Amino acid sequence: AIAANDYGNGITIDNVKLYTVKNDVELVKVEAPAPTGCSMGSNELLTVQVYNNYNQPQTNVQLYYQADGGSIVNETVASIAAKDTISYTFATPMNLSATGLHTIKTWLVATGDTYQNNDSILNYTVRNEPLIAQFPYLENFESGDGAWYPGGQASSWAYGTPASQHVKKAASGSKAWKTSLTGYY
Repeated sequence: AIAANDYGNGITIDNVKLYTVKNDVELVKVEAPAPTGCSMGSNELLTVQVYNNYNQPQTNVQLYYQADGGSIVNETVASIAAKDTISYTFATPMNLSATGLHTIKTWLVATGDTYQNNDSILNYTVRNEPLIAQFPYLENFESGDGAWYPGGQASSWAYGTPASQHVKKAASGSKAWKTSLTGYY
């Protein structure tokens, strides 16, 4: 007999799926643009890495991208050798000139591809920062967040009007970046 407290001990396997993959082209990563850039323009090029995971060449692989929900761009890779990785740069440029975050969706379609879970990268983000070219540089945050942004794990940095017991106002004006607008620091 098995005691009630013995359940759950040992190995449990559930919901296992096995696939026969014979013909697979994989969209490995976005190589360019980098996740953060400075003073990007309206003619930025997208480069992706594509891997042919099959023992035969792949022909007419369709690559697609869509930047910021705009028009879908489609281009064709004529051939990828067996077990080869290529870098492909789209000839059609993207407009990333607006300051802030941009979202790029990219995917591929290969005839007979039997494993499609590795065919897309749908939430690649690029942050375009303004170029600071006039010095001395002063940002008082009164006209916006200054294109600054929080980062890291569990960041408590926030933009707005300080309203804590120890920090009740900004250095100039009413806006600032602070670790928790109502916190102690």
